[in-house]
Amino acid sequence: MLKRAVAPCLALAIALGCRDQQSLTSPQPPHISAEILDGAHGGGNPNFFFLPPMVAQPSFAGTFNPNLGPVVQICTLKATTTGTVCDPAIAAINPGAVQVANQQYQVNWNTGATNVSTSSTYRIQVLAANQVLGFADVQPVTNGSALKNLRTGDVIGLVDGRTLPIKFRIESGALCFGSTDCGEAPVGPAGGTVVSHNTLAGVQIPAGALANTVTVLVSQSSTGPCLPLDLVQSANCYNFVTSPPGQFLSNVTVAICVDVEDFGTILAAHKPWFLLHRLDFVENQPVVTSLPNASAAFLPCNATETTPPPRLGVRGISRLLELARVGARRIVDFLTPQRAYAFHLGVGGSTCCFSQIGWALPAIMSKNAGDGQTAGVGTAVPTPPSVVLRDSGGTPIEGDTVRFTVGSGGGSVTGATQVTDQNGVATVGSWTLGSAAGTNTLIATSNGAVGSPQTFIAIAVASPDLLISTLLTATPLQVFPGDPIQLSAWTITNQGTDLNSPTGAIRNGFYLSTDTTITAADVFLDDNFNTNGVLPAGTSFQWGAPTLTIPANTAPGTYYLGILVDDLNQAVESNETNNFQSVKITVLSPLQ
Repeated sequence: MLKRAVAPCLALAIALGCRDQQSLTSPQPPHISAEILDGAHGGGNPNFFFLPPMVAQPSFAGTFNPNLGPVVQICTLKATTTGTVCDPAIAAINPGAVQVANQQYQVNWNTGATNVSTSSTYRIQVLAANQVLGFADVQPVTNGSALKNLRTGDVIGLVDGRTLPIKFRIESGALCFGSTDCGEAPVGPAGGTVVSHNTLAGVQIPAGALANTVTVLVSQSSTGPCLPLDLVQSANCYNFVTSPPGQFLSNVTVAICVDVEDFGTILAAHKPWFLLHRLDFVENQPVVTSLPNASAAFLPCNATETTPPPRLGVRGISRLLELARVGARRIVDFLTPQRAYAFHLGVGGSTCCFSQIGWALPAIMSKNAGDGQTAGVGTAVPTPPSVVLRDSGGTPIEGDTVRFTVGSGGGSVTGATQVTDQNGVATVGSWTLGSAAGTNTLIATSNGAVGSPQTFIAIAVASPDLLISTLLTATPLQVFPGDPIQLSAWTITNQGTDLNSPTGAIRNGFYLSTDTTITAADVFLDDNFNTNGVLPAGTSFQWGAPTLTIPANTAPGTYYLGILVDDLNQAVESNETNNFQSVKITVLSPLQ
């Protein structure tokens, strides 16, 4: 006789039918309390239902929603002192892709293929739009290929003795269950608008942004503050989700109404300050993105008043400024609407993706240093410009990105993208002015910051430009260490504007170098001075032929004898790279 392999079957355990009898005198260890939660059991989501064979046929009257991408996850339960939870140490079972047909969703769980243990209890969870719609707890048993409901005693056979058809129904409105303010609707390639039922948040999706019809959810978040930023912000935010999840083919506009109390005529002036931010998690780390401003005109944000809102006088404005100084928590309380009246300000932003979105008063950017400077054309300003970012309470904001770009006048920058330090300061690497005399501008930008952009101004002035205008020679070209050598007479010419040295002198240095470029780091031999430090534009000064001495400790080899004009940088020039000339010589060995 053939023996049939016995696969575990599942017994559906419902908490109401399996209460343990406990001693009133001795404490009992934590135990798993099996439950089922849907529209027909446990007071669950009224628009979500498990279907036969898992449960008896429920009654429902809502509209089936076929435009979702639900996911079924099966976790292993464990008992804790606070209740029954999914064990995070055991990976959840994914039974496969959920199919939709005949106004229901279905996925088959092959219990034989997923190493189901008869010593464990499992929770079948149905998720959509990042939330659990309902769940049922089941336990394998080994006395036959059947599913036993522990509450009713009903026995349901498994397909092939091992496969459980998990069937369920999701109706319109299921995603909004438990939310204070929520809206959901199907949106397809033609686009559309979804607004929460209190009309306090919504999204406008243009045509072509979606390739297929999905369900769009806008729901108020119960967590706050919304953003991990030290900024004045709302205590409430909204989750914007598509189910199935995905990225839009073009940007959509999200909008949130800001409830403002006691905020009369000053409101219009502050409207540009409010900014939406999107909160994502990348490798479990929060990432906040400021959204470019967009019109929120599609969101009503109407006043709902029983008495007219007051106008802010001097005392009201002073109160607002005082609250700004003490920080975000107090000002959020100040902006919370009262029941007597509320005024709603619509704030919109453009985004590629959905996530948790909230509004905040962004960082305030101001100039820190480096404005109003003067430098020679083609030269770097002495002080690299910098900005400082602070929150509305005056606290420096560390880690914000600032970008520096050249405006008028040409020129260039190094270190164009900077991040604010612990003092809230971001400093450009360097700013070199353009090649023509006149006004130059540098623009500092921080996305979403109040006061951004900031424009720095520098005046480029034509500068002197000194160079050696005659060809340098040396006699002899071969010498021994310690011997004299004579350079030819030479001429210094100013091909720039008038030279008036601030020190009253210009020193020229004579150097011995191992390469053709003469710098102040080479071996110094001698010097001479233009003692009056004045050389008008286009004029020259001729020097005689100097005699120099090769140092006695110079090793034999090839060297370059040269002159470096203004080697102490006593004059600001438009070009500091053309101040030298050199001539090749050979230092012989004393034994030759």
